[in-house]
Amino acid sequence: MLYNKLTIENWKVWINQIDSSNFSLDNVLPKKDTIKQLAEEAQFTGPSINEESLYHLIKTYEINSQSNEWIDVAGKLATWLNISNRSYECEEVYKFSIPLANSSNQDISNKIQSAVKNPNFWLAGRNSQCHTNPSLPILVALCSDSIKSLQDDPNISDFVKSFWHSTEDKDLLSKIYSKFVEIDKVDLIWELCRDPRNKTAINIIRSEFSTDQYKSWAGACFIDEYDWADDNEINDFAEKLINYGSFKANMENMLDQPLVYQSVFKIFYPIENKESREFINNEIKKASKEIWIQCLIDNGDLLRV
Repeated sequence: MLYNKLTIENWKVWINQIDSSNFSLDNVLPKKDTIKQLAEEAQFTGPSINEESLYHLIKTYEINSQSNEWIDVAGKLATWLNISNRSYECEEVYKFSIPLANSSNQDISNKIQSAVKNPNFWLAGRNSQCHTNPSLPILVALCSDSIKSLQDDPNISDFVKSFWHSTEDKDLLSKIYSKFVEIDKVDLIWELCRDPRNKTAINIIRSEFSTDQYKSWAGACFIDEYDWADDNEINDFAEKLINYGSFKANMENMLDQPLVYQSVFKIFYPIENKESREFINNEIKKASKEIWIQCLIDNGDLLRV
């Protein structure tokens, strides 16, 4: 419910009060246009953002992320991210950009994602070091058009590429994993694993902070591309991806695609599981004469399922 007495100044007092008291009332919302006014105070047109106004924006978003006023905020933030002389030590900005880039409202998410994919983002962003801006590599992965090719993207900074290439600290890996769980994007970790140069993602999967990682459709979808794993590890992954739901979550993608998924079928078929075997058998039975001819020409894995 909107409270007209919660003007921008009163809303800031309210935010400070509930934050210091460690409680929240999500049904108490500020007067209309308060979010836009906070965005104006944040000074997205200058090289540095007003930290207090940014704090109030972040806390307001946590309480009321559904307001259409966030479209205006996302537009201003997107413009700021592409300013060449903006601050590059801005962890709170990168952190705030993640939920906006992941918003179900495409008028919000598209603005942030487009800004991060714009080469201008890196005019300042190339100087952002990941140990002081740990949200940046997550934001970049979230916004990437081709996450598999992240290491080959000429725009992405060496700091971000190095982060995904060689991070081994267990506590940091756990925090990264938790962030992807929080935004419901564990699939991005599996997608990063398609490139063996992204050793950080591989280390996260191998650390197995939670069996929930095996619920993601992406684990089953790309299992045939994990050349960094030996047969025993692949078999271990396959069993868990079946047992915890990844294979089932990917079934829709695999329907009527026996050539595309023939190597995936070859990996999963030996696993003792009735549902997955029945699915694979049905897909093989549906394969046309043309598909089998192509398999013979290519000596495809479908011949060995």
